[in-house]
Amino acid sequence: MADEKLTAIDANLLIRVLTNDPPELAERAAEMIDSRRCYVSAVVVMEVFFVLKSVYRLSKADLLVSLDRLIDIGLVFDRPAALPAVLNWYDAGMDFGDAMTLAYAADADELLTFDRGFATKAKKLSVRPVVLDGLKLPR
Repeated sequence: MADEKLTAIDANLLIRVLTNDPPELAERAAEMIDSRRCYVSAVVVMEVFFVLKSVYRLSKADLLVSLDRLIDIGLVFDRPAALPAVLNWYDAGMDFGDAMTLAYAADADELLTFDRGFATKAKKLSVRPVVLDGLKLPR
């Protein structure tokens, strides 16, 4: 890489690369990413997921493959272990947003929620931090 500065990138560059839509912008985005150390925030990962799911209407299997490519590209993430964990939990049936919340709470001992489905799925998967159903906690 010619440029060792850390360059934050927007979701639209990644979406172009992942979808090859349109091909000329996908090629340009790939060249830009390949020539820099590129940082991708959790917000950008969420936006990429949302656009691929809602605009491109990718299946869950295709979403997993596409987002896994982000790991292979060699991007810089603020929590390098987060995206692989998110993809594993999403593949196991957890909501993507819940999986992101959980992965970014990795330093916590507990995560509180009123989302019973999230708490139930997290317990079933034996994830850390422990997800507590706030509706079941004593006052």
